[in-house]
Amino acid sequence: MSKHIASLAVFLILGCLPAATQQKTAEIWKPAHFRNLTVGQSTTKQVIAELGKPTYLGKEEDTGVPLWTYEVQEPLPGFLYVYIRKGRLAGIGLGLASPVETSAIIRLFGNGYQLVRYDFDDCLGQGGTAPVFRSPNGPLEKMEFPQLGVSASIHNSKVQEISYTSHPAGQAYSRCPPKRSAPVPSKLPAARQH
Repeated sequence: MSKHIASLAVFLILGCLPAATQQKTAEIWKPAHFRNLTVGQSTTKQVIAELGKPTYLGKEEDTGVPLWTYEVQEPLPGFLYVYIRKGRLAGIGLGLASPVETSAIIRLFGNGYQLVRYDFDDCLGQGGTAPVFRSPNGPLEKMEFPQLGVSASIHNSKVQEISYTSHPAGQAYSRCPPKRSAPVPSKLPAARQH
């Protein structure tokens, strides 16, 4: 599983505080709907009834969360990564077969999005993964559709994956203590020669 998809798992599973505490100034995040499924509400039986038998059944490599994989053509061709937690649909990631322009995402979900950047909260990392937080200069860029519970990850100006969740990708602020620069040693005056 690629690092990019592993990051998706972290966003889906570790960033699960209520949206109201994460984004005080932004819209409230609503649970995503995918076909007849609702993130956080649909059961594993409902997932199987809607999507059928998965092509792969296993666990996400970094978090150990149950993961089911499906090959899909709709809404765009790619692999659907279905995350299950406590017998319910915890989130869905759609890894696109080919990157698409952001205009294709706008056609699918509309104009009600905001561009948000995230960075890793490295002090909270566990085994190669770390939760993320909003950061204006962060390396991760997303188109977020809070009213739909959907976000699209942008890399090199193209979308490579779509996430269906019940919360934003991360916290509003870093939970790590601020980084302090190392103290600069002061220069001692040179010894005088007589």
